[in-house]
Amino acid sequence: MKKVFLFAVVLAIIIVSCARKSVPQTSTGTDAVTEVKAPVVEVTKFETSVKSLITTKCGPCHVPSAGGKKVALDNLQDAQKWADEIVKRIQMNPGDRGYMPFKNPKLSDEEIAVFKKWVKDGMN
Repeated sequence: MKKVFLFAVVLAIIIVSCARKSVPQTSTGTDAVTEVKAPVVEVTKFETSVKSLITTKCGPCHVPSAGGKKVALDNLQDAQKWADEIVKRIQMNPGDRGYMPFKNPKLSDEEIAVFKKWVKDGMN
């Protein structure tokens, strides 16, 4: 009977000591919480990104204040109406019917990406 009791005590000590080793300890005595922050994604805005591209790459034709007589694209409301068409046309190859900017070099991939992201972000 003493052997069984002694065996149970030794077994309990072994179990308790093993259980304590498996619990991670921190320097502050509390569980550390790692905060994971989502990356900040900047929204493309007409006034800060798109308007300057339209002025430099689509003007003067689409900028009435510069003497343009084609569809005005220099303001948010008009650009929003034509956004899908703008993206479609600037992705075309020079020589394709409807290609823009007409008689000018193709926009860079980065410039096209600005228009596409603006549309994706809600055209604000």
